[in-house]
This record gives sequence, structure tokens and C-alpha cells, in this order.
Amino acid sequence: MAQPTAGVHALAVRLAPEILDEAVDQARDQARARLAAALADEIVAAALAADTAEPPSEPVAEPLRGDRPANVGLYAYGITDATSATDDIIGLDDRTPVQTLRVGEAALVMSPIELELLAGLEQEVSESGQLAESGRLASLAGRHDRVLGLLLDRGPVLPLRFGTVLPDRPRAQRLLRASSRELAGELDRVRDHREWGLRVTPGETRDETTAEQSPATEGEAAAEQSGTAYLSARRDDLRRAALREERLTALTRGVNEQLAALATEVAMRSGRPGPGRLNAAYLVAGAKEETFLDAATTATQELTEAGCDARLTGPWPPYSFVRLTLGEVSDG
Repeated sequence: MAQPTAGVHALAVRLAPEILDEAVDQARDQARARLAAALADEIVAAALAADTAEPPSEPVAEPLRGDRPANVGLYAYGITDATSATDDIIGLDDRTPVQTLRVGEAALVMSPIELELLAGLEQEVSESGQLAESGRLASLAGRHDRVLGLLLDRGPVLPLRFGTVLPDRPRAQRLLRASSRELAGELDRVRDHREWGLRVTPGETRDETTAEQSPATEGEAAAEQSGTAYLSARRDDLRRAALREERLTALTRGVNEQLAALATEVAMRSGRPGPGRLNAAYLVAGAKEETFLDAATTATQELTEAGCDARLTGPWPPYSFVRLTLGEVSDG
């Protein structure tokens, strides 16, 4: 298995776009304590799963140095060009250099870790399901992102999700060989590209506050006005709120269309839908990045002036645009 089991994968799906994309801040709102509580056990189970298949008859890379203890797994960061230099990059434990497993034109970047490093991360999650702003999980996610950022500086990279652990080198070889035909094409697709993100949320206005008054507050207001005057004021408030929603919807749609025209690909991230809300990722070629950033800067100013909270983030490795997922290889 090249990726964590179902529980870990579900948590990784939630964590990767948010923690790694926006330095943990966005992930706090989407993580769930139930999934996080299973993290340690699932990673250990995935790393130590038995494999009855025969390893490849022809090794494709040098073996690991020394024997691998049973409590050690191979933490996988991503896939890059086979020619990329990685000897000076330190891995997740903050002391062990990463290693590469090369197959054809691609290479899997990984490092041996003690599985204990990933144990107990459920303690980083509160009862309400929010992740701590600091702590081991935030630190480990930052180190994962640091490795991928260094790889991005040296060439194209296909990021793997946080928490991807392989049990041994033979399994890694099998999985990489099974995807070798696609890897070169996928690396070319993201070559000379970086990911940028734009997150827009509407700010609360006085009109919205008035339109969402509680029954008790509405009763007090009605007591101070005649019935006709009160209903008329309420209609005006609702009308203004509806017009504002229409304006913000049109504005965010226009901004997204403008930025999408300057990007190679666009990915809409999960998030609360609604007027004035946008959570998009843009895969931008280096040759168009300056033009894109000029347009994005102007757009964020317009959105801010319209009462929205607009946040441009990046550059990042193409977290939102990876189409390959290393999976179990059939023996048949």
C-alpha cells in the first residue's frame, strides 16, 4: 500500500489542502477529531501491513543503508525528476537526509522515520475538532511542506499527501514501477508551474446584522414602530442584503474568470458556499506569473473595498493539481 488506510487517507484529504496550503490555519476549521484519533494506529497498520508479492527481479535503485528495524517506515513526500539533487534536504524528523528511488525519468523522494514520530497526533485536536495552531502536528506538516518547497525550487514535483508511509523499499519500487508510464507526463504537466490560492469570504455588514435579528430583538424593534413602518424597514433591509449578495456573487465570479484566464488549470477547493465566497487554486506558469500576480493584487483590493476578506496565498507546490495517487498494485 502506497498510501495510508481509509482513516488516514480521509484525514490527509482534509489536512493537505489546508495545513500545507495555508500553514495550518485553514485546516483547523475542517479537521475532525474522530479521524485524527485514528491517525497513529492507521499509519502504523499501513506501514507494517504484510506483503506476499515477490519484489521486482531487477532492483532500480540502491538499497537502504543497513537493515530496516520493524518500527521504521519510509515517509514519502512526492515525486520529482530523477536528475533533481536532494542530498542536502533534511526529512520529517529534522535530522535524516531524504533519499530517492529512481525509475526511468522520475524519482520518489522519501526518508526513513521512526513510526513513533507520527503516533499520538490525535492529542493535537480539541474535542470540538479544531487543530492546535502549534504543536507536533503543525511542526510536522511544516517540515513536509518545507521538503516539497525545496524540491519545487529545483524542478517539477508531484506532492504526496501528508502522512503517506510505505513499509519498505521493495513495496515502493513496485508502486513506482506500476505508475512509471504516467509519471513523466505528469511531471511535464506541472513543470515550471506553481500553485497560487485565493480565498474570499464576505465581511459582516450592518444590513446583514439587521436582517438576521433574533425574534426578541425584532419584537423590541416592532414595539418602537408601527406595524407598517416596521415591515417596510424589514423589506428594505432584506432588499439591500439581496442586492449586496448579487453584487458580491458577480464580483467573485468575475475575479475567478479573470484569474482563470491567466492560469493553466483551476481547482475549486471545498468550503462553505455562498455569495461573496471563493476558495480557488490556480496553477500558473512561470512565464505568466507576474501578470497573474498583478491581476490578483488588483482583484484583492477590489474585493476588500467591496467588504470582503480576500487572501492570496502562495506560491506552493501543485498540491491541488496532482492526478496521480500511488495505490496498491495487483499481482495479477
